[in-house]
Amino acid sequence: MNVLKHISLILIIFAGHTTAQTPDRFRSQILSEDEMLITTGRAIQLIQENKPTEFKNLFAPDIRKTISDSQIMQLTEQLNSLFKNEKIPTDKRDILPSLQVTGNSKDTLFVNNINYNFKSSQTLIFSFLKKYGTKELAGIHLKKQPLNTGNHRPNLKQIEDFKFNVDDITWFRIYYDEGPNKVTKFKNETGYFAVQGDAEKFENPE
Repeated sequence: MNVLKHISLILIIFAGHTTAQTPDRFRSQILSEDEMLITTGRAIQLIQENKPTEFKNLFAPDIRKTISDSQIMQLTEQLNSLFKNEKIPTDKRDILPSLQVTGNSKDTLFVNNINYNFKSSQTLIFSFLKKYGTKELAGIHLKKQPLNTGNHRPNLKQIEDFKFNVDDITWFRIYYDEGPNKVTKFKNETGYFAVQGDAEKFENPE
């Protein structure tokens, strides 16, 4: 089983539907980012030092009692492996707070998150609930982020020469950038274009 599946064993599952809301409407629900970062920094340190018991004690008591020793040991080991394979984000652009609003017909739950965005497009999320405060974790989750998310910054290298076998193509879409002096307009874009079609159109463009 992969890291994501193991970590989901400890993730606190919030029932209901998650909706995008305007943060200003829920200003009173937002916890201190600086205080949460102290706790997440402590959690990362304990993981790196391979101290699962101390790491487990960072969770709120109601949540801690649902986590077995074997789960926290396995989680610590797997996250430590992740930290060794990838550099832990330190750039403020890669460590971001967010407010998750989850609700149903009766209740609304506000979850404060600190998101560590790794270069591999994985995000480690530490969750906090207002009733527990900023010194106790309410959940932890590792997820893959799609390449088109706002916080993901792909590292792209310009292609100078590209060769391939046209016989292997059944359908294609090629994106290209006009360069630094973008002047050509197409629909709502300026300087960005996409050409698509099948192999026949690729060989005999209109």
